[in-house]
Amino acid sequence: MHINAFSRRTNSSPMTPTPLVYYSGVGCNPTYKHTRDEFITIMKREFQHKSWAIEIEIYGKACLPELNYKDWILPDDFCFFTIEDWIDFAGARESTARESTARESTARASI
Repeated sequence: MHINAFSRRTNSSPMTPTPLVYYSGVGCNPTYKHTRDEFITIMKREFQHKSWAIEIEIYGKACLPELNYKDWILPDDFCFFTIEDWIDFAGARESTARESTARESTARASI
């Protein structure tokens, strides 16, 4: 019995759209669309794992808007951020791939 590998279903069901994070800040990719994992990787690289010591010494913590967020003690508290905290901190927006496709189709139709 031969099983066609291309006929198998993947784990991603059409009923469960992939969430995308729209982020256009430091370290983003050219499309501004990221999976949650890609977005977290960017946030950790650009903010959490960055050495802030020199900037804090030169400018002072009060003059760095990246380190003034709600009641968090940054940069130390970056390690406690959830995906929702990162999205809010970065000014990003989250939606599903299905919503993204519908928006792009609507935009193309209006041109």
